[in-house]
Amino acid sequence: MRKLPIVLTVIAATAGAGTSPAATQTQEPESPRVIQVSARGTVRQAPDRAGVQFAVETTAETAAAATRQNAATMDRVLAALRQIGIPDALVRTTRIELRPRYDQRRPQEAPPPIVGYQAVNQVAVRVEDIGLVGRVIDAAVAAGANRVTAVTFELADPDTAYREALRAAIARAGSEARVMAEALGEELGPPLRVTTGAMQLPPPEVRLEAARAEAMMAAPTPVQPGELDVHAHVSITYRLGQ
Repeated sequence: MRKLPIVLTVIAATAGAGTSPAATQTQEPESPRVIQVSARGTVRQAPDRAGVQFAVETTAETAAAATRQNAATMDRVLAALRQIGIPDALVRTTRIELRPRYDQRRPQEAPPPIVGYQAVNQVAVRVEDIGLVGRVIDAAVAAGANRVTAVTFELADPDTAYREALRAAIARAGSEARVMAEALGEELGPPLRVTTGAMQLPPPEVRLEAARAEAMMAAPTPVQPGELDVHAHVSITYRLGQ
């Protein structure tokens, strides 16, 4: 019985410590005041590389004949490209197709009778010297290519242009943030967070779908590569005040 007051005293002290405001209250840090700015930077450069897509289409009464004629014509086209300095490593086959041709004059028959076959061999050529684009088209058409489908232009080193565009985007974001802070009567602090978007490099493409050899043999093919726009996007969160 003599120990009872001691036990009660310990319990009371523990309970008192557990309910002490100093022990239970915590002060959360105050969130900084911020502004967020998004900006885009653009760099315009002339392309220094190109791509040309063209095809050889042949028709014959049998599938074997259409394929044989097509292969012979494409061999001549590839040989013509080598003569103007385009190696085989820069030529890539993108489509090979053999399909029947039906007699459209007798649509009531199901299926309509086959009157022949069409063979298609399409290639994409990478042109490292952009000044050769017109000669590549003319040489291919003269050798037997009878369909030119597209011409594309691009940069050999897009990363360098993108870094320039990114610097421009960051500078623009900082300028806009300073204007906003000044208008709010605040002092612009350091950046707290920076995010960027993917590089945007839309290649201008000249679509020549259904351009036939007869329409392109009249004169040398003029090619104007123009310029490419490289875009960079950035979003920056700045602290207001130091």
